[in-house]
Amino acid sequence: MLVKLYFLFFSTGCLSLFYNCESVVKTADDATQHQNLQSSTGIESSRNSVALLEVDPDAESVVAQWSGFEAVKMEIFKLKNGARSVANKPKKDIRQLFKSLEDGIPVSLDKNNIRARINVLETNCYKSNSKTINIADSIQILNRTFISYSNLIHQINKTQEKSVQFYSGLRPTQEQ
Repeated sequence: MLVKLYFLFFSTGCLSLFYNCESVVKTADDATQHQNLQSSTGIESSRNSVALLEVDPDAESVVAQWSGFEAVKMEIFKLKNGARSVANKPKKDIRQLFKSLEDGIPVSLDKNNIRARINVLETNCYKSNSKTINIADSIQILNRTFISYSNLIHQINKTQEKSVQFYSGLRPTQEQ
C-alpha cells in the first residue's frame, strides 16, 4: 500500500516536471516567433499571403446598388493595405457598418448563406479590434478576416450565378 502511494506521488511529480519543461520550450518558441514576426518582412509577407477575390462581372450590377457592401469593401482593402481602419474603430462603428450591410442586401442576394458569411466577417472584424492580442494572433485574425471576406465574395458570385441560371431557364441538371 505504501509503495503504491509513493509510486503515485512519484508519477505525479514526473508528469508535472514534463509539463513544465514543455511550457518553457513553448515560451521560448513563442518568444522567437514573436521576434521573427516583428520584422517588417514577416508582417508584410503574412499580410499579403491571402488574396482577395473580386465580384464577378455578372454580380457587379447587383452589388453596385448595395452601398453597405461598398463601405465594407473599402474597409477591407484599407486593412489589406496596412491601415488598421477597422481594427481601430469603436465597436459601435463596426456594428453600424455591418448593420448597413445587412439592411441593404439586394433581394436576389438575401439568402442565409450570404448572411452567415457576413456574420463571420463581422466577428473577425470584432476580433481584430481587440487590444489584448499579440502580434502572431493579430496576423492570424487579419488573415481570417481576408479569408472570410473572400468567402463572402465567393458566395455572392455563386448565388448570383444560380439566380441567372434559374431565370434564364438553364437550371442545373439533376442526377437521377
